[in-house]
Amino acid sequence: VFWRRRMETQISKLNGHIILCGVKRVGVGYYVFKELQMTGASFVLIDSDLKLIKSLQSQFGNFPSVVGDASHADYLLNAGVKKAKVVISALDDDKDNLCVVVTCKQLNPGIKLFSSCSDSEFVSKLELLGAEVVMPNSIGGLRIASQIVRPRVVRYLDVMMRDKDCVVRIEDITLSKNSSLVGKQVSDINFPDFTQLLILALIRHDNPVTIYNPKRSMILEALDTIVLQADVESIERFRQHHE
Repeated sequence: VFWRRRMETQISKLNGHIILCGVKRVGVGYYVFKELQMTGASFVLIDSDLKLIKSLQSQFGNFPSVVGDASHADYLLNAGVKKAKVVISALDDDKDNLCVVVTCKQLNPGIKLFSSCSDSEFVSKLELLGAEVVMPNSIGGLRIASQIVRPRVVRYLDVMMRDKDCVVRIEDITLSKNSSLVGKQVSDINFPDFTQLLILALIRHDNPVTIYNPKRSMILEALDTIVLQADVESIERFRQHHE
């Protein structure tokens, strides 16, 4: 009872967080969980296995959690779905993932939805509801092919994802209208303050075509999305100043 109340208190303070549904150790959700935990993302976990949740909390700290079936509205509400910005459904059964997506859409029509999917027949149904779908089997196949064709690139990305001493990620950040970078050149981004920051691409808000490796003389506009590589701390500071 005390544990559940503590979880409820933590969740009540959250806003704009991520809800992860499903964290079975052999499933997609476990790897999503580890990445959210490593990058310091604000999230709530929903899983029906209390022992597994407590085991993960003893290893990673007391992150907010809800014990229950994520396909039921009550547990999504307990996880703060109406205030959340993203829901990730990583349950084993595609039907359950579809149920989570439908329920979330009803409770918070503007929420961003991601779902894992193993059966291609469910992909169109999930996408019709506005969910972004990831098929682990498809990604696994592409990974094997990439490792054969471009092994050094794959190895580099693996090392980047696993390095615990310096957590470096590739992120996208959209410049707000109030950003001090609006109207300035790419070269005006304060690189001395972000020693590991690397600009990889830029996407205009009114043009979906990605501009790879943008010229340093390119003028930045409000709502431009910058794709960059940096350590997590620098990314967070950059986000606070310009997003």
